[in-house]
Amino acid sequence: MFARRITAVSVISAVLVVGAATAAFAATGNGTNLGVGSSSCVGPDLVENQTVLETGSAFKTGTMTGASAKWSIWASASSNFNTATSVAGATAKTIDQFYVPPANQAEYVWGCIYNNNTVAIDYSIAINP
Repeated sequence: MFARRITAVSVISAVLVVGAATAAFAATGNGTNLGVGSSSCVGPDLVENQTVLETGSAFKTGTMTGASAKWSIWASASSNFNTATSVAGATAKTIDQFYVPPANQAEYVWGCIYNNNTVAIDYSIAINP
């Protein structure tokens, strides 16, 4: 009986440690009053042989009314955003999009939002390898 409890505690501890390590690699952000024609990005995260997921949502500033925005994932061999290229994109109120980098190639990735509305927006964004 005592051995089973130790095993169960060990398994739970291992799951918590792995979960904490996984969460540490996510880049997240949120903001209010993102002006028309403005953008915001999170990252970079260095990935290799991992699928990248971008999630987020946008609302008209100060409301719970969804606002469509342009979402994109950018990637580069360098951590310099100026060398990055757009590898995925969509226009939506909420986003849940994937990017699969080339096999055995390390890349830096960013998740970005661009406000293409006629009003300011509030947003949340995350990119998770």
